[in-house]
Amino acid sequence: MNISIVKKIANAVNPPLQIGGLEITDSYIRYVAIKGKKADFISAKLESGIIEDGKIKDKEKLAAILKGFHDQMAGKKKKVWVIASISDSNVYTEMFALPKAATENLEEAARLNLQMISPIDFSTAYADWHLVGEKEVNGVTQNEILGAFVPKQLIDDFEEIADKAGFEIAAIEFPMFALARTIVELSEQFDKKKNYLVFRLGSDGISFGLVKNGELYFLHFVGWGAVYGTERRATLESLKKMIVDEVHKVLSFYETHWEGVLTELFLVTPTFEEEIKEAITESFPNLIVEVPSIQQFTNLSIGWFSVLGSAFRGIIPRDDDKMISLATAGTKNKYEVYQETNFVRLWRNGTVTTLVAILALFVGLDRFLATTEERLGGRVAELSQNPSVGRLGELQQEASLFNKKVNLLEQANQERLPWSGFFEDMQAMAGSNITITHVAIQGIESPVAVFGEATNQASIGEFEKALKANARIGDVVFQLSSVSPVQGGRYAFSMSFKISISKAVWGFSNSLIVG
Repeated sequence: MNISIVKKIANAVNPPLQIGGLEITDSYIRYVAIKGKKADFISAKLESGIIEDGKIKDKEKLAAILKGFHDQMAGKKKKVWVIASISDSNVYTEMFALPKAATENLEEAARLNLQMISPIDFSTAYADWHLVGEKEVNGVTQNEILGAFVPKQLIDDFEEIADKAGFEIAAIEFPMFALARTIVELSEQFDKKKNYLVFRLGSDGISFGLVKNGELYFLHFVGWGAVYGTERRATLESLKKMIVDEVHKVLSFYETHWEGVLTELFLVTPTFEEEIKEAITESFPNLIVEVPSIQQFTNLSIGWFSVLGSAFRGIIPRDDDKMISLATAGTKNKYEVYQETNFVRLWRNGTVTTLVAILALFVGLDRFLATTEERLGGRVAELSQNPSVGRLGELQQEASLFNKKVNLLEQANQERLPWSGFFEDMQAMAGSNITITHVAIQGIESPVAVFGEATNQASIGEFEKALKANARIGDVVFQLSSVSPVQGGRYAFSMSFKISISKAVWGFSNSLIVG
């Protein structure tokens, strides 16, 4: 049977939940739900001091306001499912690439790379990734991957408050990620063949994002503290100067990491639109500045475009949503569990309603059918008990499957641990003047490719000597042509080597392949 037909039947029997977009900033709460070609929306202001720089300062007040916000929308008992958006100020993004040949082990390889490149302590962070594109490096096709990181405590506090207020979190993202989606999916001005710089002015600061191939490639955020310092006040001139300076930084960053020159900028700001546009065009005459517009939801002003992007994600089928989510691991499965529970409840209620109708019909019949009525009532009682027995068997099967998965996870963890010693030894050999930026490992018996940056060229030579002197490493290959100057007076380089399995002390398994 056609899969699309099966999905339509399943949705008819058990309709998918309405999932809206919820954005919480320093100064407001906004909610948008897409219903067909229309969008319902509601907002509430937050007084100063409840959230500062994207961090929750008064959990009790925020919980009370969010509870009132929820009750105003849906009443006290109904749960509201949302794609939640937190401040850009607490989110860090990093790009990395992995050989496309490593697709079979992509999940494991991506997690290892996230751990290596995390800009914050990985043990205190939630992180996620998704594919954004492909590129060719030295004849090898590589997957381009965007990783995102956020402090755990922030997410834990937010989810706790949202749960108490009556919200269920399907995913957590950040405003620039959602805004890019609105522009790509809903704006007729967007051309997928072009690269765009997206500028967003929000209550917590300004954000820049690069949209390439219809995907967000990086986030750059500057808080208002950079403008007003300790005074918490700023003039329009100081704001324009800061914006021009940051645009220059972002354009320079683009030119050092990608080919070509950025010529398109989408300006998203609820205020000072003309002044900011004029400042940018005067300083960067080759940059075309556009204000994005959408035709479908004309009742929403430009300040709502980011939360609209979260709402748009909410109408995507959950099975098709492979995008970054910074929610805790448990929330990823909440929606599926809720749908299964809802399905059972709908059928139970439908069965009870049907039985009540049948009983009401038999009450009106004459005494001739009294005996038949009692017999059918007994059969109905038996039928009402059978699903519980069947459900018990299903639960036993689910428990057995869960135990198997736990065992597999434990085995996978034991396979992964030896690599920690390898990475620590390699960083020790590199020394303090070298930063390892990327390690590509196709297999335990294949060459290991190392990419890094050094403060001086002499340190690269010392690193090569240290590798060659290590009895557990052989076939060290380093070419001077791989050394190239990069931003900040540093030198990028690459080299490769093989791990001597017979002499290695890290305890690798020959079956372990990472990339």
